[in-house]
Amino acid sequence: MTAECLIDMTSDVLVLRASRTKWVLVLLVFAIAITLVLYALQSIWIPAAVTPLDVGVPPKHADVIVLLGGGGVGDRVLTGAQLYDQGLAPRLLITGEPPNAENRFAAATLHDRLTNLGVPASAILVNPDATSTWDEAVAVLARLDDVGARSALIVTNAFHTRRARATFRQVQRSTAIDLAFFDVPGTPRCDNLCREYVATLYYIVWYGVLPFDSTTVAR
Repeated sequence: MTAECLIDMTSDVLVLRASRTKWVLVLLVFAIAITLVLYALQSIWIPAAVTPLDVGVPPKHADVIVLLGGGGVGDRVLTGAQLYDQGLAPRLLITGEPPNAENRFAAATLHDRLTNLGVPASAILVNPDATSTWDEAVAVLARLDDVGARSALIVTNAFHTRRARATFRQVQRSTAIDLAFFDVPGTPRCDNLCREYVATLYYIVWYGVLPFDSTTVAR
């Protein structure tokens, strides 16, 4: 191979690298610009993106108030305590994850927060092993049936109400328990919203839950 060929090959490699670097920089600048625009307009697009997910209803009397675990915006525990104080139900059922010193959504932690807010321990029921909305639906419906509840007011965030309602309906099937979903006030962060849309797609594929349809199908 001659020196001239080597020089030509080296030149071609340098040109290719320069071209790739240019496109990487262009894409990076574009991504930064889109991020800045979305951040600046979040007060407009986030509420618009929440609207299709929100099927919450005004609070009403029920046998049990159910606080779904997790979160990310607002305060489900505080809202649940307020609904209890308003006399909307004589009992509260909380679902949460197993004990973990670093987990602020552990059921025991939520229980302590409720008692600190003035809810009597005798009025609190606990399901401590739920790690997903599907797990919560299975555990909550079984517990409601065990205590003879015929109605429940389920508290969660607005962006979670549609998937939660569809999941409970899928699990519930013929169980004659009247379920109403009440959303916690608050505007979600972008990451909460993105995760919810991803979770919605996952539930459609994996569980056969159809959040945007009036019926559900079995998996």
